[in-house]
Amino acid sequence: MASETEALREALASAPADRIHVATIELRHATFDQPVRVVQDDQDWALPLEATAPLNPGETVTFVALSFALELPDINRDAPGSVKLRLDNVSRTIGEALSGARTSQYPVEATLRYYVLDLSADPPGPVSSGPDMAPRNFEVGDVTISDRTAIGTCYAPDFASILVSADKYTRARFPGLVS
Repeated sequence: MASETEALREALASAPADRIHVATIELRHATFDQPVRVVQDDQDWALPLEATAPLNPGETVTFVALSFALELPDINRDAPGSVKLRLDNVSRTIGEALSGARTSQYPVEATLRYYVLDLSADPPGPVSSGPDMAPRNFEVGDVTISDRTAIGTCYAPDFASILVSADKYTRARFPGLVS
């Protein structure tokens, strides 16, 4: 899969009112009954997974609306990058799953995916048949849970190598960006 789809580049560059991009996180662990899948939005979404997904490849699965944030690492050539993953307002089910994983010797595995959603479609849904950016896999450790907030440290040596669009935003190509 290319770094990102044309739909994602368009949504990021021109921000059409009827297309939004959302981030999702999938958490997996041997102690979980099922993966935890959340979407950074105010509603749940049924979204298609890539054919190479660790679980349910190629299937459409439900991501539950939940506020989360990723704090990206500083660039450091001497150590792999790490980010903080913060899940706010976690449900009892998610909190119990993460608590159970804390006592395990194995880290929680995670996948970050981005999707572009067409809000003008009937019904509204994803533009593509999979994520609109190559999924990023990482591990989550050192999880703390307090007051319905879960915070973990993500370990991913490839975060620093995430490709981002190198398009040149010129007046000719994107006239709407200039007033």
